[in-house]
Amino acid sequence: MHDRRKFLAECCSAVVVSLFTPQTVLSAIAELDAVDNDFTREDFLVLLKTRFTLSGVETNHSSKVTLIRVLERPSTTELEQFSLVFSGSINTILPAGLYIAESASIGSFGIYIKPTTANVRRQFYVADFSLLK
Repeated sequence: MHDRRKFLAECCSAVVVSLFTPQTVLSAIAELDAVDNDFTREDFLVLLKTRFTLSGVETNHSSKVTLIRVLERPSTTELEQFSLVFSGSINTILPAGLYIAESASIGSFGIYIKPTTANVRRQFYVADFSLLK
């Protein structure tokens, strides 16, 4: 199964290369290659209420957010699906896109987030995961 994940990661990298400038992609890939991103839903469940710094890969957008929910999605014997819900300040709204997420607990990893709902104090974001087992 690990070979399948590596193949998908390489395919995703190829798509990213076609969408972004070479300098941006190279720096992001260098950062992401330095870490092992084999996280599961259970890994994130223990991180509820943890603060993360999100730094944009193709933009200079950056913000601190808190992991507030880990939602289970329909899964199969070969595929694990879940979503992470983050809460951030209403004063800094991050656009949908690729980010480097950093936490003292687990280090850095790549993530695609998109803004969802907001209230008068908080902006909420979601990141969907579909992982081959």
